[in-house]
Amino acid sequence: MTLVVKVKYQGILRRLTLQLREEYVPEINMDALKCKIRELFKLNPNADMSITYTDEDGDVVTMADDVDFLDAVRQGLNPLRLDVSLATEPSNSERSSSPAEQRNEGMEPLLEALRKVSDPTYHLRALSEVPVLNSVFSSPAVAELMRLGTANFGSLFEAQSRSGPNRETPNGSE
Repeated sequence: MTLVVKVKYQGILRRLTLQLREEYVPEINMDALKCKIRELFKLNPNADMSITYTDEDGDVVTMADDVDFLDAVRQGLNPLRLDVSLATEPSNSERSSSPAEQRNEGMEPLLEALRKVSDPTYHLRALSEVPVLNSVFSSPAVAELMRLGTANFGSLFEAQSRSGPNRETPNGSE
């Protein structure tokens, strides 16, 4: 006796035929079925998959082990329609960090510091806190530069060089 199994993965339907021994016992077990499914869809041999089917009552049932597989076959569903999905996120115990992920663990404080330092106005703000430099940072051009950030650096420097020191900035402020 044979059992037709229709397997659906990501909208693709494939068919395979299994031989059944007496009393609806398949000749393969659940692990062998998963192996056949991986081969059919060219999946990673280590892919963690979830297999479901709709039983005779119309309920979607997960097929997790040999007992579930045998139960599905003994319901007499022919064809037996299986839906396969891959686990999207491995559990922490199954996850193996890549070398790049291992190098980046605990790096968040450093990355945050680098983000601050790479902000061109960060240095200007830090220098503006130095009392000796108060007169430099009180000039209208530097104040405007701090206000605008990096977007208009070039135009501010050009305007300052055209107008000379202690003259009006492009926005009319002193």
